[in-house]
Formats: sequence, C-alpha cells, structure tokens
Amino acid sequence: MRRVAFLISALILPALVACSSAVAGIETTNGATVVASSSSISGQAPVRSQVWVCDSAYIPIVDSGFARAVSVDDSGRFTIGNLPPGAYTVIVKTQNHDSGALFQGVRVGSNDTAMRRLLEPTGSIEGTVVSASSSNAGVLVFLVGTEYYQILPRAGSFDFGSVPAGTYELQACALALSGPGGGGIKPTIVSDRERRIVEVKSGGRNVGALFDLH
Repeated sequence: MRRVAFLISALILPALVACSSAVAGIETTNGATVVASSSSISGQAPVRSQVWVCDSAYIPIVDSGFARAVSVDDSGRFTIGNLPPGAYTVIVKTQNHDSGALFQGVRVGSNDTAMRRLLEPTGSIEGTVVSASSSNAGVLVFLVGTEYYQILPRAGSFDFGSVPAGTYELQACALALSGPGGGGIKPTIVSDRERRIVEVKSGGRNVGALFDLH
C-alpha cells in the first residue's frame, strides 16, 4: 500500500510543479498584476518593465498632481509606497514598449484589491491642433492621468506611440510662461482645456483628434 501511495505521489508532484511553473510564467511574461493597499501600489510584471502611477489631477509640465515611475526588479516585482489615498491610473509597459496594460481606478486607502491584465501590443493616437492664439509657450497635449504628453508650437500635429489599449481622455490647452513679462520658466495654462475621449485598440491607431484653441 505504501508503495502505491509513493507511486501516486511521484506521478502527481511533478505535474503540480509543472502547473505552478506555468502559472508563474504567465504572471511574469505576458501579464501584469497590480495590488492597491492602504498606502501603496505593488505588483508583478515582466522583468525590467516600466510602471507609471499617476493621479487624475496630474498635468505634465505645470506641476499639477502626482506621478511616479519605477522599473520592475529582477524578481518580477515592483512597489510604489507612501501614496496618499485616492484613485490612480497605472500603466505597465515592457522594456521595449511594444506591449503594455492599462489599469484605471486603482484605489489606494481601502482594503487590499488586486487587478490582473494581459500585456497586449500597444497602439497610437494621432491628431492636430489648428490654432492657439493665446499661447506664447506652445500647446500642451496630454492623456489625462498618464505620462503621455507633447508640447507643440501654436499649431501642429501630435502623435503618441506605445499606448496600451484602453479608453483615455485626451486634452489640449495653450501655455504661457509665468513671471513678469512672461519671463518666468514655469509654464501655466492660459486657455480652456479642450477634451476628447479616445479609444486605443491593441496594436491599432486612433487618428483624427482635432483641437481648435482660441
């Protein structure tokens, strides 16, 4: 009887190990997990992936809101600590930025919650600003709650590449330099922010967003 039990164990254990290894492989090669706790966001992703965490008030260049970026370590893990309570957007992109995942509404400050996404081919967003008469420092075009932004002259085309699939709010606004006579170095927003809702499909291009700033 012992010999039968030993044989069964010998057959089952390798299968269990193989299954565990397969799950771990999926976790760290083509997927990402994000866990929000009372004061941090942590998780797992492919080694050397980049992770960006931004709150909804974040506006690049003008020092508004919160944003931070980290790299996934050699064990496939990352942690961003000392976060104020609130909702965050988390973007995970592989080292060469050709695959990624978007996590929206990641809430810090409550019970631990976990979200899981597959890493899919990234896409792009293209569009045009046709005028910005109130700007002396260019036009800021950005995806709300993310690290994606571009500064254009008074008018021009913009192109965001390596964007994970998902739905985003795209905004554009005119900038001016603060300080006496516009001689400061910190830009400020001097026009209403125009908004567009854009959807990026895996590996696709979203073309045609148009902004006319007055």
